[in-house]
Amino acid sequence: MRTVPRRHYQWAARPIVHQGVAHTSEYGRAAPNVDVAIVSYFNPTDFGGGAERIAWAEAELLAADRAVAFVCASPPAEAGAFRQYRLGGWTRALYQPLGRRRNLALLAAFHLLSLFNPVAFVEALTLFRKLRPRVVHTHNLVALSPAVWLAARMSGARVVHTHQDLWLLCERATMTDARGRLCNESQTVCRLCRALRPVKTAAMSPVQLEIFPSRWLGDRLGRGGEVVPNFAIAPPADVASAAWSGDVPTIAYLGSLVPHKLGALLDAFGLIRRRGIEIHLAVAGSGPLAAEVRDLARSEPAIDFLGEVDVDGRNRLLARASAVVIPSTCPETSPLVFFEALAAGLPVIASDIGGMTELVRYENVVLVPPGDGGALADAIVTVLGDRAQRVELRAGAERHAAEASAARYAKQLLPLLGRS
Repeated sequence: MRTVPRRHYQWAARPIVHQGVAHTSEYGRAAPNVDVAIVSYFNPTDFGGGAERIAWAEAELLAADRAVAFVCASPPAEAGAFRQYRLGGWTRALYQPLGRRRNLALLAAFHLLSLFNPVAFVEALTLFRKLRPRVVHTHNLVALSPAVWLAARMSGARVVHTHQDLWLLCERATMTDARGRLCNESQTVCRLCRALRPVKTAAMSPVQLEIFPSRWLGDRLGRGGEVVPNFAIAPPADVASAAWSGDVPTIAYLGSLVPHKLGALLDAFGLIRRRGIEIHLAVAGSGPLAAEVRDLARSEPAIDFLGEVDVDGRNRLLARASAVVIPSTCPETSPLVFFEALAAGLPVIASDIGGMTELVRYENVVLVPPGDGGALADAIVTVLGDRAQRVELRAGAERHAAEASAARYAKQLLPLLGRS
């Protein structure tokens, strides 16, 4: 990751121009008014999850004609059309990614601070009083905690929050156990999650509008608000017919390499190969299963492990894919990769769980029972082997391609941010 000089993310003693109006900003003095402050625990160069990428892309989108600030705990990313401010960076030392050995004391501190972080509250209140944002739009706050909402309201900002997961119900935010399997609220730790729900709900009182990327998520959380689906970030400029070329079809997986997202696909791929069917699997992403996938790719020529890919690498993969597979066994809310596939005109084979159940309206998706490797294998073979079905699914994607656009997202979001 290439970082930028400090002047790009601290208050600089020089004029800053937004929308053609110069505002003097100096450390320790009143900063310029900001139309929208977008808050996310990470930026996508620090953690490339869907929520982080959506928050960053939203900042880029709104910065075209608004004064935008991006606030997060991550080190600053490469400078763009908006200013970056770091908040609660010290909490990064407490974060422990999946697949690493956990320090229980640090883990407990992380979760306690996620309920209310008093230091982050003071930092956020100081920052917002300097920026004086008209709207504070938060995404995933994690250890920054609901303290950010309270600080935003106290600074006079309108507070809008987009729910990206099930954190209100589950400390893991996925309603799964440590192995990624659905917990069904039967684990010992589920008792703690249930006890914390009233606390979390009460902490949401400063939030004036809630947004959900899927209706399923709002219903599952038992919250009212507006539904604004995600969108494709930097979609391929040319969705040519590369997916139809070659003798061996390619299925693509793009996402976190964790058992509850990738495991069923690896099982299905093994079943397909044992049937003697030629198929190519391209996997892009990072996570605890990366070493296993890398080893499989070394021993199995039909598997291509790409690791973490940038936008160009992702677009090249989508351009040569015959279909995209989203085999999660945990309840996804509104997978970003689905909208990337929709923009690329590709069929999608996905688990019938969570917000993915709603994707059938886009007419390019085939749903299968989550965790059923045999059903997933059958669906992949059918889609890749039935040209008429592929044509129908691709036609559905083309009819709904505009639903994956940034223009559609902005059209839905902007009135919500501006609503009094």
